[in-house]
Amino acid sequence: MAVISWSHTAMSALFPGSSEPLHFSVLAFTSPSKSYVTADPGYEAGMHAAKISGARVVKTPLTASYGHDVKAMITAASDAGLFYVCTPNNPTGTLTPQVEIEYLVEHKPKGSIVLVDEAYIHFSDATTALDLVKADKDVVVLRTFSKIYGMAGLRCGLAIGRPDLIEKVSSFSGWNSLPVTAVAAALRTRPAGRESSPVRCICLRPPARNRRLNLERSRRLSRYRRRHGVPAEKGKPVEVAVTFICELTFTGYRAKLVNEVTLPFVICSGLT
Repeated sequence: MAVISWSHTAMSALFPGSSEPLHFSVLAFTSPSKSYVTADPGYEAGMHAAKISGARVVKTPLTASYGHDVKAMITAASDAGLFYVCTPNNPTGTLTPQVEIEYLVEHKPKGSIVLVDEAYIHFSDATTALDLVKADKDVVVLRTFSKIYGMAGLRCGLAIGRPDLIEKVSSFSGWNSLPVTAVAAALRTRPAGRESSPVRCICLRPPARNRRLNLERSRRLSRYRRRHGVPAEKGKPVEVAVTFICELTFTGYRAKLVNEVTLPFVICSGLT
């Protein structure tokens, strides 16, 4: 995961496509006491993530015009943690009017989040929900370069929302799996005249946090070894040097390495 500054009131986080932030959003904002609300038919990936979080999945039929029935969604789940709106919708390809999304945002249960998936928006003339993000609403917008830009193999997507929301989504992200080639290709899609403007990316995690995570993983491996009776000689810890890129500054299409740090990383052999 890489984070870039988007405005004073919003933040965008880069991921390898928009599937990861969709799953992470469900994990961040749903639970056994906070339901996941979606359309039927609708994109099913969020429902799979809801099983992991233990959330109740609430499916509401589309309207006669095949848009999201936001009033029914609100009525169906007073305990909602996340409302998922994919527009254009997968698999129907139909739009949910912006006024309906605004109604959902204004009348949803307090504390719940509206996740607007705009993976296919470039194939339509739909109005983006980014204005709701700019207005500090409880909204996270997903975008991806995999569709209209044909970057499915390179994998680059974004989650855009208030910093507090994006931080919760990003907290479920593991080690960085976003290739620099995907970031470079995404930068080429910027509007004409802005190709040389700098974009600051924070890749992976700060060194101090990496050390804490490495130490915790080492402890977990040790507990695993003791619990399953793995012989010490078979599971002997091995220290390797791992280089973490902590900060990259992109100007145009060239990446300048600002800070690089090499940390000891403890791994345990023989546990495959």
